[in-house]
Amino acid sequence: MLIVFEFVCALIVVSSLFVLSWNVRGLGKFEKIRDVYKVFESNRVNLIMLRETKVSEISGYFQRRLKGKFDRELAFALAEGASGGLISLWDRNVYDESCKIIFRRMIALKGRLVSNNREIGVINVYGPNVQGEMREFFEQLITVISDWNIPVIVGGDFNAVRMESERLEVQVQSTAMEIFEEFITASELFEVPNLGSLFTWFRGDGNVVASRLDRFLISTEIFSLFPQLMQVSLPRRLSDHKPIVLKESRLKIIRPFKWFNYWADDPILAKTIRELCEFNRGKGMNKILLLVKKVTKSEISVLKASLWAVMRKEEWLQKSRLRWFKEGDKNTKFFHLSAVTRGRKNHITKLKVQNSVVKNQAKIQQAFVNYFHDDYNEYKTIPLKRFDIPFKKINAATRRIMESLFSEEEKVEAISPDESRPISLVGSLYKNVSRVLAKRLGSCLAEVIVENQFAFIVGKQIADCSLIANKVIDGLSKRKKEAVLIKADFSKANDTVDWWFLNLILKKMGFGRR
Repeated sequence: MLIVFEFVCALIVVSSLFVLSWNVRGLGKFEKIRDVYKVFESNRVNLIMLRETKVSEISGYFQRRLKGKFDRELAFALAEGASGGLISLWDRNVYDESCKIIFRRMIALKGRLVSNNREIGVINVYGPNVQGEMREFFEQLITVISDWNIPVIVGGDFNAVRMESERLEVQVQSTAMEIFEEFITASELFEVPNLGSLFTWFRGDGNVVASRLDRFLISTEIFSLFPQLMQVSLPRRLSDHKPIVLKESRLKIIRPFKWFNYWADDPILAKTIRELCEFNRGKGMNKILLLVKKVTKSEISVLKASLWAVMRKEEWLQKSRLRWFKEGDKNTKFFHLSAVTRGRKNHITKLKVQNSVVKNQAKIQQAFVNYFHDDYNEYKTIPLKRFDIPFKKINAATRRIMESLFSEEEKVEAISPDESRPISLVGSLYKNVSRVLAKRLGSCLAEVIVENQFAFIVGKQIADCSLIANKVIDGLSKRKKEAVLIKADFSKANDTVDWWFLNLILKKMGFGRR
């Protein structure tokens, strides 16, 4: 059954976060400050990143002209000579800054979004155009991101491209491109979808030279908070770089709302709708249906954003594995920092043991030791005095085959690339030996396995046991007979079965000492 609620189509624009990033190519003249301020106002931005200000001194008058009438804060890195210089501005009603780090090519802000009290980092960067300085710059940037360990928005002029198509009439530096991609992978960032022009920097009027040097990179958590984020390039003015705006703004046409019955099976959604109807009782069916629609779409949007974030992380993980497979372990500071970042995310700060929470690192380590010591230790059991259970046995010929030396054909087949593709050569000898033994054992299973064995047998499935059990119970019920049924479940039997007992069973089945 499909229920459709019809609503009047309308055009809605939803906005909550506006970040402007711009290489302004100089802010020395007040006329240019005035024009830049107009760009701020016309786009209603609340976080601003400016680069290449070429300003070696910032006066109070300069700050007032740039801030305008809004309640903005300002951080800056002065230019060196006639080049460089960064300025970051933010609206205190939107972003509450608590810490800032300023370098020559970076302004990193740490604070909380006022709307949801979520802690995020906002980093304004201006990458070097000299290839020899790029690796050091990105190492410094990834250090800041890993030390803070919070979701971040990184925007600016990276002076690097990600692919050859992002340059027009410009020679692509493959090494710089690889360094940039390595940084994005190691810091687990991704580029926000772009709307508008592919290129952000232009030169020349006749034969145009262009590149995509400016962009926004964000963490997956930022996208979960603002699932409709996109970066939009504005018209080029006052500079050879286009301003780009990061905003959550979607053009949405409301279509007929569809409700599926299986949604009501979700206990959280059903409870929310039930409470909503109780609270708004007497307000009319149309009003209640509109509220139900709003709540349902909100829940679905949150689930979609979470699922998308998980899928993106899995995609980056696969890409990083491919990169390591192709390029190997480069013993550089950059990759050591990547390992440190992953180590911090995987670090266990507290552990629940039975009904108490352990936070002391020494006690956490001891808890792990105790757990595995109990699982992988010999248990004192009742001595076995008599064991006369009849087992099916292999014949002498099969035993000789099982204990014979490996043939050349078996060795070649075991290490064949078609069957063996280990991601690491560590332990490959044991894998090859176990592969040969498993194949030999498979040839004699029919001689030792009884008819009521279902698991790991060709032509049988362990699920058949459930069907047989159901038929037995049904038959007993129809005949009104009494019976006792025992379900035995050996938890982690492969880790706790005594080796002496296993050797005894093998001996009973006719296997030799080897």
